[in-house]
Amino acid sequence: MIKKTDELIVSDSFYGPLLGINSINRGKSTLIVDDKNFSLGKFYTISKSLFDVKTIESINKLNHVELEVELYRSIELELIFQGNKRICFSNNIVNNLIEINRKFGANNNFSFDQDSLLSQIEIISLNALTSGNKDFTKFCEAYLDKKLNQIIESYWKSFIDESEDLSFRYLILFFRSFYHWNFGLQISRSEFYLLFLKIISGPCEIYNNSIKSEYLNIFKGLGGTYKKAHINDLIFDNGKPWSIELSTYDGVLHPKRVLLLGNSSEYGALSLKLDRFYSYYYERYNNISSPKEDLYNKVTVLFDEKAISSSRPYLVVKENETDLEVFQFYRSGPTSKADFFVKSVRSELSDFFNNHLLLDINKYKLLQVEEKVDLVGFDEAPLITNSYDENFVPKFPDIFYFNGPSSYIKTKNITYLGQQNCNKEGLDSLIGRFSLEI
Repeated sequence: MIKKTDELIVSDSFYGPLLGINSINRGKSTLIVDDKNFSLGKFYTISKSLFDVKTIESINKLNHVELEVELYRSIELELIFQGNKRICFSNNIVNNLIEINRKFGANNNFSFDQDSLLSQIEIISLNALTSGNKDFTKFCEAYLDKKLNQIIESYWKSFIDESEDLSFRYLILFFRSFYHWNFGLQISRSEFYLLFLKIISGPCEIYNNSIKSEYLNIFKGLGGTYKKAHINDLIFDNGKPWSIELSTYDGVLHPKRVLLLGNSSEYGALSLKLDRFYSYYYERYNNISSPKEDLYNKVTVLFDEKAISSSRPYLVVKENETDLEVFQFYRSGPTSKADFFVKSVRSELSDFFNNHLLLDINKYKLLQVEEKVDLVGFDEAPLITNSYDENFVPKFPDIFYFNGPSSYIKTKNITYLGQQNCNKEGLDSLIGRFSLEI
């Protein structure tokens, strides 16, 4: 039996039902397939800024959705670079500005109000979604404090000035990889402004499971259909999805449109035709001694500014009340599998514990090891002064169907959303923009 549906959304994150609600609001019959093969992984829940959270809240407003659960919690983010130089970011926008100013020697005298800046960020996040203007600097000029605009512009000039200290430049490039999942070196003025606001807004952790459940309840209440299954087979007709078979033996689906939201470059016979990308190696350690409350909600990053865009850019440790989560990013390829350097990672981790976190790694038991691909785009172009494209919004990438040896057919009515096309604005802005454009 063939079951027809207007839109099929394949995702295991809260973005699936969020987009499903939007689809139903547009009068489309919608099916969500919760497929673990399309997982965004663990890292995306902690690589968020308060600006990203406000973007999600803006999407909720546009969808007329009110969540009854907490969306996020603030975390402390500490970066260790240049040996033992440290810079910390929290949920206080003013303190984050002071920290940047103190560490990078800018002669900026300012006095801002936390609540006022937070309100400005909320307004900008909403207008950046609903306006057709793709130059983010225009939103800052219209809604951001004039003095803060001047400060961001001064830092932009410092960023592109090759005679300046490179430390600040690599700090920005780190945050680009952290918030936009892009290890490339080229950045536009628009994206710089967006990144700067994300940095000073402060880091957050998204409550994926609870808000996913809340979105699903709303989605089902509106008449949406949800299935936990794997996609077994896809059949195309002239590049369009004709039928999809699920592992739950529900018959054959005939969707008019398919949305893939995940992190893999290969979906069976489907491909984004990517040559190289970044992945991360993930480990979780249990604290076998007494829990330490002061470690709760903290992320520490060890990175060498010279390593950005290298084969192993940085190490991330998420410290929880009873365990530690470790993410080691590396450039994927035939000669760079995680098992090639796992021993050196653990050696570095031991040093990181002892010298930076002041913890004894022997008090932590390794519980979970996995190699979790989390695609991150990067470009090969060098950082060239004054050659930046101000149109920072990327196109949705083409998806190809493998039709035999060396034969790929460009698909229609299939859209990919994920790390490979959020690399100049972040996934939350991409999701919001997509929901308004369809």
